[in-house]
Amino acid sequence: MNKSILFLIAVFLLLGGLAVFYLMPSEERESSYDKASFNMSLDSASIVKIEIAKPEKSVTLENQGGKWFVTSPIKYPANMVNLFPILGGMQKFKVGSLVSSNAERQKTYQVDSAGTKLSVTDRAGKTVTMIIGKMGPSYEEIY
Repeated sequence: MNKSILFLIAVFLLLGGLAVFYLMPSEERESSYDKASFNMSLDSASIVKIEIAKPEKSVTLENQGGKWFVTSPIKYPANMVNLFPILGGMQKFKVGSLVSSNAERQKTYQVDSAGTKLSVTDRAGKTVTMIIGKMGPSYEEIY
């Protein structure tokens, strides 16, 4: 065989070995926590209250007698065109993974006191609260 062909085969095998070594999962790359079994599939018909709070302002929406109202900071009928996507989106929330358990790193993703606190209450009085941070790597993801 030609020396250049043998050299190319050796380089190919070396690169293949390196690729396998780096692409194989190792203990360092595996998550060190159990993913939370969090299910946000709320029936939009059962939601009676939505609270959205930022550090300096908040808005509360409530279903009163089958009609939605903004109850805080003022009482006013809610704009249903803007409310329907919020209610429908509650069923699509998915938890991907833990951003960070380190408080300093949580500031980077705004999943601390700087984040937006979202609380949803259903008819049974069960409230689900989460902190929504900044946008993730794609437009469909948030921290």
